[in-house]
Amino acid sequence: EIAARLGARPLREAVESLAARARVPLETEVSSLAEESGGAAGTSSGNGLAAYATAMKELGPTLNTPVVDLNAMVIAYLASVTCETSGSTFYLVKADGTIDSTHFQETGANIMAGLIAKGTTGVSTLGIPLSAYVK
Repeated sequence: EIAARLGARPLREAVESLAARARVPLETEVSSLAEESGGAAGTSSGNGLAAYATAMKELGPTLNTPVVDLNAMVIAYLASVTCETSGSTFYLVKADGTIDSTHFQETGANIMAGLIAKGTTGVSTLGIPLSAYVK
């Protein structure tokens, strides 16, 4: 499947290494705004990390490891706001006024933390020991 095409062995080895140290959920990666287009930030099919996110979602259950699908949650968030909003409050604005559509500013980082903690597939929904610490 997708995980096999993306090199599931290195992914599996990384997850097994993490699991040996502590049981933590996997996170899918986040697509950058630069990979999106259209009127709303997340409405196109330009999710450049979709295959990686799918591979992580496939791999997690095979290793009995929960997955936080941050990729899907961020795309849903970006689809709910305008490009201007995501550029001015979510992504980092460089000193020259251009938008770094890969890294987050403080507001964006807080939104990301909220999604990881309480989003639709966030830690609070996983029923793992870490879930008890989500406020």
